[in-house]
Amino acid sequence: SVAVVALNAEGERILTVDTTDPIYLEVIQGEGDLSRSELAASDFENGITTVTFTPTEGEKFMIQISYGDAKKTSELLIGSLFKDVSENHMYYDAIRYLKKTGVIQGYSDSPFRSDNPVSRVEALKMIFVALNKETMNDTTLKFPDTNSATWYAPYVATAQSDGIIQGYPDGTFKPSNEINRAEFTKIIIGSLYSDLKGKSCFPDVKKDQWFAPYVCKAKELAVIEGYPDGTFKPEANINFSEAAKIIVKAYAIQEGAAGDTWFKPFVTALEGK
Repeated sequence: SVAVVALNAEGERILTVDTTDPIYLEVIQGEGDLSRSELAASDFENGITTVTFTPTEGEKFMIQISYGDAKKTSELLIGSLFKDVSENHMYYDAIRYLKKTGVIQGYSDSPFRSDNPVSRVEALKMIFVALNKETMNDTTLKFPDTNSATWYAPYVATAQSDGIIQGYPDGTFKPSNEINRAEFTKIIIGSLYSDLKGKSCFPDVKKDQWFAPYVCKAKELAVIEGYPDGTFKPEANINFSEAAKIIVKAYAIQEGAAGDTWFKPFVTALEGK
């Protein structure tokens, strides 16, 4: 909410607004929607009223109020990406990009919960949407623990058809299971490349392990990095922040990072983080 306060020439608040002329509000920095762009005297109570501003583009905003020839500009308004993601967040730029492009929306109560682990179906959707990968119309699923009528069906069906996922030895997919670093890396690199060969690229990634081709290709492309101790920790769960960073870097690889591409600032901001 944005408070609009009636002031006199000395900057003192006026308790009674007495005018027949309209008061106009306009967004002059950033983009967003105002609940009201025109105010009347009857809208004020004790010299104050409020309007709702919903940002649609940008993170810093200013609103101008006009009354006759007089104009007044609001203080700089700083929009919140998510309640729990500040500008100092390690992966702020990646999260901002994915929200901007609609890959992530957060939760109904507006936090992103960046430290939460990612499920297997959440990972598929994030990767497919970010990489603009088309999904199949036929959502028949072969896994007995999946449902063809659910939101994730197109992503699972396409991934199984393309050989990106195979499921577990017992034939299940376990859609709600938390995805680990090896599984996530396989899905995102497998969506971009095929016929990869394994090699040893981390102390805990050996060439004969199923995920080695994908992890080593991701390392070669600087899509992933290891931990300070030099390991990859393939079995460790991946959280939303880590997933956001990897997806943004993978998108740059897909589009070709050369030149002044529109996503370059997001990727550049991530270098060294």
